[in-house]
Order: sequence, then C-alpha cells, then structure tokens
Amino acid sequence: YNEYKSYLSVCLICILRHDWMAPGTMIGMTTTIKPECAYRSVGCNRGTGSADIHAVTDSICYAGGQSVIILSRDTCTFKSRDHLPHGALVRTTTFVKHVKEEVVVLGCDKGHVKMWWVKGPKQTKHICQHSSSVSYLSAVFYQGSYFVVSCGTDSTVRIHAVHCVDSEHCVSEHSILTIPKAGHGLCCELAIYQQQLVLAVSTDNCNISLYQVNSDSYEFLVTLSGHEDWVRSLAFKVDDSDLILASGSQDNYIRIWRFMPTSSQPALNFEVKKQVMVLADTECCVRVENILLGHENWVTSVRWLSNGMILSSSMDKTLILWSKDADGLWSEHAHVGEVGGNNMGLFGAFPTSDNTMLISHSFQGAFQGWHRAEEDMKAWQGCPMPGGHFASVKDISWSPSGAYLVSASLDQTVRMVGEWGEKGWYEIARSQVWYTCQISHNCI
Repeated sequence: YNEYKSYLSVCLICILRHDWMAPGTMIGMTTTIKPECAYRSVGCNRGTGSADIHAVTDSICYAGGQSVIILSRDTCTFKSRDHLPHGALVRTTTFVKHVKEEVVVLGCDKGHVKMWWVKGPKQTKHICQHSSSVSYLSAVFYQGSYFVVSCGTDSTVRIHAVHCVDSEHCVSEHSILTIPKAGHGLCCELAIYQQQLVLAVSTDNCNISLYQVNSDSYEFLVTLSGHEDWVRSLAFKVDDSDLILASGSQDNYIRIWRFMPTSSQPALNFEVKKQVMVLADTECCVRVENILLGHENWVTSVRWLSNGMILSSSMDKTLILWSKDADGLWSEHAHVGEVGGNNMGLFGAFPTSDNTMLISHSFQGAFQGWHRAEEDMKAWQGCPMPGGHFASVKDISWSPSGAYLVSASLDQTVRMVGEWGEKGWYEIARSQVWYTCQISHNCI
C-alpha cells in the first residue's frame, strides 16, 4: 500500500491480491505476506506521443499520470503488467526500435528524459534535461548504442547517444548533440537507411527537416514543405533501395514522401518537382508520391503495417487503413471508429506485429481495440481494452460482496470494475458524466 498510495491522487488505482489462507496454512502460524498486483487502472495522458507498441513482443507502453504503464498482450486483449513511477507528469514515451528487449524512453513536463529497461530489476538511467517540457521522443538501437531524440518546448531538439558496455545494460558514457533554434519540435522520427541514421523533425513552421546523424555530429539535409498546418506524426519505411516517409498533419492530409537514388529514378515524359540531397554517401532525390485525404479533422498519427499498409488516426474519432494497388494508387481499405456523440477524437493508433489488432487512445485517456474478423482486413470487431480515470482519483469503495470496486474521480465519472472470469479485472460500468467533480461516494 505504501508503494501505491501516493499515486491514488494522480489517477492510478491498484488492486493487490493475497491468498491469506493458502493450502496447508494453519491459523496462528507465521506466514510471509507477498501481495501481487491483480489490477492496475489509469487512463492514457493526452498527447500524440503518449503511447507506443513494441514491434516484437506487442507490449504497449503509455504515459499514465506520473507513471509509465506496461500492457502485455493476451490474445485479443491486453493486461496491465508493470509500471514505473516517475514523480512528474509524463508527457511522452516510446519503445527503443531495432532491439528485441523492451527498453522504454520517457519524457516529462519538467524536461527530464529517462531510459527504463523493463525486464528484470527496474534499472533506469537519466539521459538529459530540457529547460521545459519534453513534447516528443524517438529512439533506435544502432551500432551498439541507444540513440534517443527528444523535442522540447524550449525550441531545441536534442540527440543522445548512450553507449553500452555489456549485456547488463551498463553504460560507459553518453553524448548529447543539440540542434539550436530548431523551433518548437512537434514530433520526430529516427530511421536506419543504408547503414546510416536519418532523423526527421517537424516544427511549428509546418515544415519537416531532415538530418543525417552520426555518433558525434549531425548534418542538415533538406526541408520538406507542403503541409499547411502542424505535422503531428511521422513514420519511416525502407522499401528496397528507397526510403519512404509518411506524414500526418492538422491540415487533414497525409503526405507520402519517397527518397530514391537519382541513378534509379525512372524516366518520365513530364517534369516532377523534386529536391536533391546527399544521403548515406548517395545522391538522392525526394518527391511527394501521394497525398491522402479521408479524415475530416486533424490527422494525429500515421503508422506503417508490416504488409505495406498505412494506419492513420484522427480527431474525427476514426481510424483508416490505407492500401496501395498494383497501379501505385492509395485508397481506403477499411474504416473503423465511432459515429456521433460529442466526445473528442483520437490522439494515436498502432497495429500489432501480426496485423490482427488495431489499438487507439483517445482524448479522454481510453484505449480502444479492434480485432480482425476477416483475412482481407476489411472487417474488424471491437474487443475489450484496459483503461482508467484520466484525472485524480478521490475515493474508492468496495461493494458489500467484495466483487466490485467503485471509484470516483475529478474527471467527473464514477466507474465500476469487476473480475471477468479468468480474463482479469475490467471496467464493467460507468455512470453518466456529472457536471460537478466527484469527491466521494459509497457503494451500497
């Protein structure tokens, strides 16, 4: 209880289970109490970079209040597995890409950037500190080092290279590069292309800046212009000898940029606007390959699926799966989400590694899940997902039978959770949204 009680005020609820009368235990005998966490409930913080999924294990990490929560996949749903208390409001979190183990990077509103090795002892390392809040993170494992890029509201973008000594996650040193006066970094994305590290950063001037990153230096490559509002999400994909970047913006559009060597550029009967740069010691040209329009509000995230499709989320409360036909034209393949209501939209979405599930997180901190019903990925069915309050929890109460737990929060909701057979604890009921904040209640 002492470990968790301080987090009840920041929307985290934990149920600890202990078998007091285990088989073979006699009354009066001294026994060691080892409670286990049977249920952990907290909503996802608001932000486009507040949740991510691991490419191998399908685990989800997300920012919940002043903690980072880890969800593990269980067939068609997810269960809370672990959490890391931080002590400040976590703004953004992500998994390190291109590494099999689960390594989480988090950034908070006090400017701290921290790494967390999930499995085993809770080993963490402080990377750096911005002078103000961290807005977005991206991280990859490259040539034996962890490269972390952080965007801050202090108008700087910082590149951190954490060099490993051995397999026990010890570090010998870490270097920090700062891109000064880069503007307010809204999102960033790292990619490995032809054994070279490439960084894309979107800022508050509606443009995307590309950099080539080394362990001790960086080089500006090109500026991509075209979006008419802030770019909220970036996603790289390597396609044979080409590098493809998908960008989602508040102008409701998704743009697909293709980087290709000039030597492999196909001959055309007309002139296409392009930019030329030197990337990975190869002269490359970049051009807009497609512009996708299907959302009716801000595009908040774009993700590549392993089969080449694109998953996008929007503030219009929908997800769209985009597919490319044999002629190179992109179109809507599937459309899921909510219809009607007065709720705000979705802040992000991502697929599982086998493309059988789509998960999104919304403005009010709830996770939504869809499971594939057909092999052609056109039909999807909703599935239960964990969640919780997105504001401070002020009171909890057990039902007289002990089967249900009711909680009241400053998010103006009263929620009831119960045990769903062997699937664990889930929210099973929620009262209407009250016009006054919930301070206390009692279950009768």
